[in-house]
Amino acid sequence: MNDKELNQRIIEDLLVIPNELREAEIIQAKSRQSLDEQKGIVSDAEFDAELNAVIDGKNAEERKRQLKQAIAESSAVQLAQTELFAQEAELIELEANTVAISRRFRAAIALAELQSARMNLLAKYPKSDN
Repeated sequence: MNDKELNQRIIEDLLVIPNELREAEIIQAKSRQSLDEQKGIVSDAEFDAELNAVIDGKNAEERKRQLKQAIAESSAVQLAQTELFAQEAELIELEANTVAISRRFRAAIALAELQSARMNLLAKYPKSDN
C-alpha cells in the first residue's frame, strides 16, 4: 500500500468509525432498556408465582422454603429468567463490540498521527540521490 492509499484509508476510517461507534452505543442503550424491562417481567412473574403458591407448611421456615420452591418451579418465572439471561449475554456482546470499535478508532487516530509525522519528516528531510 503506497502513501496515497494509506492516507485515503486513514481518512475513510476517521470519517466512518465515529458513526459506527454512535450506532453501537445506541444499540447498547436500547439493549440496556430492554434488560431493565425484562427484570420487571421477572419480578412480576415471581410475584404472580408467590400469589398462586400453595403454602401449607407447619412453621415459618417450611412455608418460606415452599414459597421459594414454588417461585423457582414456576414456568413463567423460568421463561422470564431464561429471556433475562439471554438479554444479559447479548448486552455483554454489544458492550464488547462497542469497546472494539473504540479501540479501532483510537488505532486509526494513532496511525494518522504516525503517518502525519512520517510525512512531515519526509518533507523536512527529502531523500538525496547521492
